[in-house]
Amino acid sequence: MEEPLRIVCGVHGERDATAVCPHLLEGSGKGWHMLGSGDDERPDAICFDCVAAWEPELTAEEAGIGIAMVCTACYDDLRARHDVDPDL
Repeated sequence: MEEPLRIVCGVHGERDATAVCPHLLEGSGKGWHMLGSGDDERPDAICFDCVAAWEPELTAEEAGIGIAMVCTACYDDLRARHDVDPDL
């Protein structure tokens, strides 16, 4: 099994890292779309605007979707702010 990427968060200290689109770093209610398999506890996530901009034949970079690395605690906080229907 591959070791998770670790980062040092200014708020939470050293933690495992995951990626989100930069739009999710500010505000709330932008939607929360997880990428990847159901096996990953915290798969990479993008907002609904990025979902709309992403065409299947394009990579995230080609679609202009940026990446921000966040710690797992920040990921959970961001998900709570942006997941407009967390029961789905």
